[in-house]
Amino acid sequence: MKSELTDETVLSLPERTGVRTALDATAAAEQVAVTPAVAAHSPEAVLALSELGSGVGLLSQSMASGRPGLCAIRVARSRLLSLSLACRADPSAAARAMTEVPARHLAP
Repeated sequence: MKSELTDETVLSLPERTGVRTALDATAAAEQVAVTPAVAAHSPEAVLALSELGSGVGLLSQSMASGRPGLCAIRVARSRLLSLSLACRADPSAAARAMTEVPARHLAP
C-alpha cells in the first residue's frame, strides 16, 4: 500500500467488516494512514460512488472485479483477503501508484 493513497478520497466499508479490518491491518503494517472519507454499508454503494468519480473504493478483489467502467487493481493481500482498488477506467496517478505493492503483502 502506497502513501499516495492518503491524497485520494478513499471509499470503503464500515469498521468491523472483513474488508475494513484487512484495510486497517494492511495500512498499519505499511505505516500508512488511511482513513476512508466514506464508509458505505454495501459494496455496491462503494462501487457506484467510484463510478461517479467520488473517490477510489477499497474492497476485496472479488467485489471490485468485473464492473464495467471501473478498473480493479490488486493493491495488497493481507492474511484475511486480497484488497483491490476500484477506480474509474482512467485511474489517477495515485491509483496507478498503488499497483507498486511491497512483495511481502502479495502471495508468491
